[in-house]
Amino acid sequence: MAIFLNFFLPTTNTSHTILLSIPKEPPPKYSFCIKATAAPVQQKSKKPIMQSLEKALLSQTILSYAKSGNMEEARQLFDTAKNPDLFLWNTMIRGYTYAELYEEAIAFYHNMFGAGLIANHFTFPFVIKSCTYLAASKEGLKVHARLFKCGLDSDLFIGSSLITMYSAFGLINNAQKMFDEMPVKDLVSWNSMIDGYVLNREGRKALSCFKDLPGSLGKRHDCCGIMSALAACSLEASFKSGREIHGYMIRNDLEKDMKVVTSLLDMYCKCKDMSSAEKVFNRIPLKTVVTWNSLIGGYSLNEQHASAISCLKKMLCENREPGTVTMVKLLPACAAMESVSVGKMIHAYSIRKGLLPHLYLETALTDMYGKCGKLRSAQLLFDRMFEKNLVSWSAMLAACVKNQEYRKAIDLFVKLLNESLEPDLYTTCAIMPAYTELASLKDGKQIHSYAVRMGFSDNLVVSNSIIYLYARCGDLKSSREVFDRIPQKDLV
Repeated sequence: MAIFLNFFLPTTNTSHTILLSIPKEPPPKYSFCIKATAAPVQQKSKKPIMQSLEKALLSQTILSYAKSGNMEEARQLFDTAKNPDLFLWNTMIRGYTYAELYEEAIAFYHNMFGAGLIANHFTFPFVIKSCTYLAASKEGLKVHARLFKCGLDSDLFIGSSLITMYSAFGLINNAQKMFDEMPVKDLVSWNSMIDGYVLNREGRKALSCFKDLPGSLGKRHDCCGIMSALAACSLEASFKSGREIHGYMIRNDLEKDMKVVTSLLDMYCKCKDMSSAEKVFNRIPLKTVVTWNSLIGGYSLNEQHASAISCLKKMLCENREPGTVTMVKLLPACAAMESVSVGKMIHAYSIRKGLLPHLYLETALTDMYGKCGKLRSAQLLFDRMFEKNLVSWSAMLAACVKNQEYRKAIDLFVKLLNESLEPDLYTTCAIMPAYTELASLKDGKQIHSYAVRMGFSDNLVVSNSIIYLYARCGDLKSSREVFDRIPQKDLV
C-alpha cells in the first residue's frame, strides 16, 4: 500500500512528495476444517471452534473500523479482546496513523511492548511515519534502535521509511547512511533519498542520485522521482538538467500525468524561462486551478506582473474559480505595480467567496496595501487579524517604514517584543530603516544592543544600517567601531 508524505518549504511554496511503500499485513488465517470421520463429533470440540470464529469476526470488524478511520469504535472493540494478538495491535497502530492520530499510534506501540508482544516488520513503518509527522526526533531514534535489536534494520520497507524520517528531521547524513547501508534498494528507496535531498535543499546531490538510479537499479524513473528531480532543478536553477528531464518525460510518455506536468511548469518558472513555461501550459488539455496558480506565480516571480493579472482574467473566462493560493500569488504583482484598484478587487472577491480570514492571504493583503501607500487600510486589516505570525508583523513594520511612519514602526516593534513571538533576522532588517531615519542615538543604541544580543550584528544589512545610524546621529566613533568589526565588507 502506498502512503504519500507531503513536506512544505514555506519560502518557495514548493511541495514535495515522498512515496513510501508499506507492505499490507495479511489478516490471520483461522482454519475451521474438521476431518470427517464415521464417529460423531464430540461436544468438547465446539468451544475452541466458536472461540476461533469469534476471534476472526472481531479481527475483521476492528480492521473494518480502522480502515474507515472510526478509531473510537475500533478501540472499544479492541478493549473487549482477550489477549489480542500482534495482528490486532498492528491494525490499531495502522488505523491511528491513517487517521493522523500519531501520538495515539506511538502510545499504542509502547503499550504493545508492555503487553509482552514484539513488533514485526508490519509495525515499524507506521510508527516511523507517526514520528516523522510529529517531528519527534528522539522517539524516532529510539524506534530505530529498537528495530535494530529486532534484526529488522535491513528490511526494505522499513529502510525507506527511515530515510524519509531522517530527511524530515533535517538529518540528511543519517538518511544517506541508511540508504548506503541498505543491502537491497528499490524504486521507493531511491525516490525517498532523492526527495530527502530536495527537502534539505541539496539540489545537486538530488540530481546526482536521480542520474545514478537507472544504472544502479536497471529501472526507469517513475512520476514521483521525476517530480523530485524537477524540484531539485528549481532549487539549483539548473535549466539544462530541467530540459534533459523534460526530454526524458517525452521519450517515456510521462507528460500525461498532471502532477508531473505541473512540476515541469513550476521548474521552468523558477529557472526564469517563461517562454517554455507558457508552451507547457498551453499544451495542457484540461487546466486545473493548480496549473493556473503555477503560471501566475511564475509571472510574479519573474516580475511580469501585468501578465500575472492578465492570467487571472483568462482563468475566470475558463470558469476556473481562483482560490486562496491564487490570491496570495497575485497580490505581490499588485504591490509591485502599485495597482491598488486590482488589489481592492482581490480583497473584495476574497470576502465574497469566504476566503477570509486566512493568515497568509491577510498578510499578503497587508503587504499590498502598505506598498501601494494605503497605510490606513493595511493597519485596519492587520488589527483585525485573528492570528498573526512573524511574517504578518514584518509586513506591517515594512508598511510603516515604506510610508515614512517611523515612530509608529518603532512603537509596533516594541509591541512585538512583548508578544510571544520573537523577532527574527528578517523582522530586524525590516525595522532598521525606521531607527536610521529617526536618528535617535538612544533608540539606536537600544536596537544595536538587541541585534548583538540576538546574534544579528554580523549580518551585512543590519551592520550597514547601524553604521549609517551612528553616522547620522553624529557618533562617528561608534560608527567606525561597528565598521571595523565587520569580517567581510561590501561596497555599501
